[in-house]
Amino acid sequence: MAGIHDKHRQRLKERYLQGGLDLLEPHVTLELLLGYSIPRKDTNPCAHALIKKFGTLRGVLDAGTEELVSVKGITEHSAVLIRLCGDLSRRYALEEPKYNVYFRTVKDAAEFIIPVFRDQEVEAVWLFCLSGNMRLKAYRKIYEGDVNTARFRIKDITETAFRTDSPKVVIAHNHPGGSPIPSGTDLDTTWRIRDSLASNSIELIEHFIVGGENYTPVILCTEGGSAGKFHSAT
Repeated sequence: MAGIHDKHRQRLKERYLQGGLDLLEPHVTLELLLGYSIPRKDTNPCAHALIKKFGTLRGVLDAGTEELVSVKGITEHSAVLIRLCGDLSRRYALEEPKYNVYFRTVKDAAEFIIPVFRDQEVEAVWLFCLSGNMRLKAYRKIYEGDVNTARFRIKDITETAFRTDSPKVVIAHNHPGGSPIPSGTDLDTTWRIRDSLASNSIELIEHFIVGGENYTPVILCTEGGSAGKFHSAT
């Protein structure tokens, strides 16, 4: 029989999936998390009690096991889950790649991006996340499709940029046939992505189309630029 709290937890999951942690208050984040270690009870009181005792979500994640189990409803099992999340976030931060790569010009970006697509036989979309001064912070493959299309969710780009705290991004996808000439769909997709990201205060610097060793910077070729420099490069 489904638990009495299943529908509420499903709603919390859907809120998270739709907007990430930005849409969840600290106690709601803990409420969702504790649902995985306390399957058949209302976790809202525990979540509120944790925030009351430790002040912030960070305070909860930094707490020791004995401190956590002193909160009513928190067992050692739940304490391990909370501490694991804290330790994972710290490990993630320590392992963040420190690239000494800057996308200050089209050539800079192309020299890094083209090798990513070598031996790629189907269309793929890659996202390159940049700091304010155009340093490469992270890059991810966000979609791989068939040879004729590369459908992906703009939401995936936005969420990855938020997770890496990147105010600027470059996207790139390949044409396995070898021609980097953008199609009408490529152009429409570029403007749609740029507008969507702008509404979230993220700037799309460029959309590269790669064909073999050749490439087309869609925005530069469409809107013009100065000596191959990106408009936002500092």
